[in-house]
Amino acid sequence: MDIGSKSSIRLTIKQAAEQFFEGNVSEGLIYSLVRKGEIPHVKLSSGKILLDSESLELWWKDKLTQSIQPKQDLPKGYGVLRKVQP
Repeated sequence: MDIGSKSSIRLTIKQAAEQFFEGNVSEGLIYSLVRKGEIPHVKLSSGKILLDSESLELWWKDKLTQSIQPKQDLPKGYGVLRKVQP
């Protein structure tokens, strides 16, 4: 993948929310993903954050693939609520 290709577009967080995610993801959620380092981005020295459309597309496809992967077997009793004795 050529990150600098002509088809790749640099997006601000607002543009990513409106254009890439078609208004289905808030700017706040994107900022949260950026802070956690969970979404590909570049933070410029001015503080402005840019996202690359091709990198976002790859990230999105990876997330979709992960969502359909079978879950690992969890230990017996995992996630079961228990009454705590005082």
